[in-house]
Amino acid sequence: MIYEIYIIGFQGGIPYIDKTYRKIHLGIHNTLVSGLLHVVYTMFDTEMEIGHIKSMETKDYKLIYLKHQDLLFVALADIQLDESKIQIMLNNIATSFYDDYKDTLANWSKDLMLFQPFIRKMDSILSETIAELFFEEYPTNIVKLADYINKNYTLEYQELIGKALAEKILTERFSNIVKKRNLKRELSKFTVVKNLTDDIIELSVCPFCRKKHSTKPICNFVSGFIKGMLQSDVWVEKTCVGRGDASCSFSKEL
Repeated sequence: MIYEIYIIGFQGGIPYIDKTYRKIHLGIHNTLVSGLLHVVYTMFDTEMEIGHIKSMETKDYKLIYLKHQDLLFVALADIQLDESKIQIMLNNIATSFYDDYKDTLANWSKDLMLFQPFIRKMDSILSETIAELFFEEYPTNIVKLADYINKNYTLEYQELIGKALAEKILTERFSNIVKKRNLKRELSKFTVVKNLTDDIIELSVCPFCRKKHSTKPICNFVSGFIKGMLQSDVWVEKTCVGRGDASCSFSKEL
């Protein structure tokens, strides 16, 4: 899967954005990543064409990179991931970033905080890409998906993935028609729904907190999934088996 995204200015190798989506953050200063990027830098002026995507691999990772003007857009991904989806994603990120910040870059004051607002847009592009990858085998891959997400992604990003996948399902299978029975049908593919009303959703079995111990609710993927299927961001997890509660429940927080 896609682990990290870097947006780097070639002049001086300044990282405008260095964002991880998983629990382990390598970052551009990691020995492995910096070594790969050094190879990329040496090709920047001579071999790399603007808009042309290339990649290189190690034992565990795939580094996919795109030159756009004087910027380098890099994705660190799983070695087995199909590059075609990442290519589309990097092109979308590059176009969007340059459109938003070309004037800022021309007169940049060295303040990296100016680029932080773009992370939210980048998160959206990336989560939609991952949702498309997961949707291709959904729901036969849902158990494997739950395990993979739990091991690799931060709770914050688990919610974004859940929401993006639900929105993809809503569009492709339900023509964007929001109905609670559709939510129950989809939740039942990977959880056991105990109760579902206009005000509360209660699960007796949830793969995202099973055999886990936490001081707070941790079923963020499910929270995002509910928000995506119901097209409403007011749903919040209130109880969680992983925290020691009897069930995982979600209710509206207005």
